[in-house]
Amino acid sequence: MGLFDRRKFLQRALFTGSLLGFIPWHLGQANSKKSFKPDFSVPLAENFWSELRKQFYLTNSRTYFNTAGLGAAPKVVVDTLQQKTIDMATIADTHHRYIEKNREKVAEFLGTEASSIAFTRNTTESINLAAQSIPLEPGDEVLLSTHEHIGGAAPWLALKEKKGITVKLFDLDLTGNNNLELFQQHITNKTKVVCLSHITCSTGLVLPIKAIIDYCRQHSIISCIDGAQAVGMVPVDLSALQPDFYAFSGHKWLLGPIETGGLFIHKSTLDKIAPPFTGAYSIDSYDLPAQLLEYNKRAEMMEYGTRNAAQIAALGSAIDFLTAIGIEKIESRGRGLAEQLKTGLNKNSKVELLTPANPHYSASIVTFKIKDIPYLKVQETLGKEHKMRVRGVYEGQIDAIRISCAIYNSPDEINTLVDAIGKISND
Repeated sequence: MGLFDRRKFLQRALFTGSLLGFIPWHLGQANSKKSFKPDFSVPLAENFWSELRKQFYLTNSRTYFNTAGLGAAPKVVVDTLQQKTIDMATIADTHHRYIEKNREKVAEFLGTEASSIAFTRNTTESINLAAQSIPLEPGDEVLLSTHEHIGGAAPWLALKEKKGITVKLFDLDLTGNNNLELFQQHITNKTKVVCLSHITCSTGLVLPIKAIIDYCRQHSIISCIDGAQAVGMVPVDLSALQPDFYAFSGHKWLLGPIETGGLFIHKSTLDKIAPPFTGAYSIDSYDLPAQLLEYNKRAEMMEYGTRNAAQIAALGSAIDFLTAIGIEKIESRGRGLAEQLKTGLNKNSKVELLTPANPHYSASIVTFKIKDIPYLKVQETLGKEHKMRVRGVYEGQIDAIRISCAIYNSPDEINTLVDAIGKISND
């Protein structure tokens, strides 16, 4: 039996308006044979989420609101990483089978085929691999928004220096209402690639990514989507979206180990690209005397050399952890906490909310600014005086504070944050 069998992960617990009974989860020990599954057929009581919080090593000495930067891995993920590393060291084996098993798991979670998923170290590496593999020429245009993360923007700026491409920028409508039109207005006959965030790292703005991808495909433009702030926060179905590239990290909302991530490559795109790096696992045929090399036609072409299979196995455990809860319920929890935060902050006349009020254009991230107080000062005060880990936002030159509402956060923590913002704004 695996460390984290989804079918036996959690034992039945009864939930009504309040928790009638709860059987504690036993996920903390990597070699534990106990696993439990609650009944998710009815709404989850607050006690469920407080019990869930105990499955993390997160300290109680501070409140953590930065999952959009780095998600806290649950105990089962940390323990899987440790145990698999020991297993590999015990017999001095790479355990490559962990990689293929978990490629299937990640693909299923994202609604696609395993052959379309390449494992990487993070979203930044994924976008670099995509950018370097596309045959761009001098004068070709790549369109970005001004709210892209450095990891989604820098690879294209590097190509500007290397190949002489043109990088074009456009400002987003932070209300969310007009971004499809704004995007379309900046497309020209020279646009070869569009690289945009599914959900922006700056304000948590949800872009109309399906419509953008469809437009790109209709106009023979390559779509490269930064999914770092979407995968694990909201349901992502790549078979429905059909982008050319979709990059994501394992260490954010997926709650996986650091240095895990992935790159989806559409099957029709595989024939049009060549990997920037190559080695074992990226080729189908290789003959050194004959000086022949032929790339495989799977996303795996982006992988080369020996990989840390224990990390990928731990990423698989993170997928199992989220799947057992249910991505729709995770999304609902994050949105609920975010809405509570928005409601509280809206009562403060000195606070400006930058995240859209419309839930169609927002999810679990809330970004705000306090009138006449620089974000660095707010971030420092929240950290030192209120023991809260938040993230300042410089993207888009918006000078703001970003709050991530994750499954280990609570309504009480949101209320305490609102009170802290009230004190800072009135000082």
